[in-house]
Amino acid sequence: FLSVYTSKNRIIVYSLRTMMQIQSLYGCFNEENSQNRHVWDPSDQFIYATSHRNAKIVAWNVYSGDVVEYFGNSKQRVRDLDVHPSKRELVSCSYDKAVRLFYASKSS
Repeated sequence: FLSVYTSKNRIIVYSLRTMMQIQSLYGCFNEENSQNRHVWDPSDQFIYATSHRNAKIVAWNVYSGDVVEYFGNSKQRVRDLDVHPSKRELVSCSYDKAVRLFYASKSS
């Protein structure tokens, strides 16, 4: 898969085998000049992305297109995020100078 985070509130997922768009993911809230970030879960079944307006991280099931979980209690926007290469552990840093660790329990 290949995923592209648009300038607004959508992530587009493409199949690299067929070069076709397979999903549009909605549910994050960003502004025109947001610095959007997203990462893939090690299973390739989930995508985690920043939602700047509410300082949350959104998790989608790529196959269904459904939002499966929201993470975060940041006081300011999330700057970046990363996921452990073999576990469902997500780490974020935000403009409030905090680093947070999340366990993606519902998206399993």
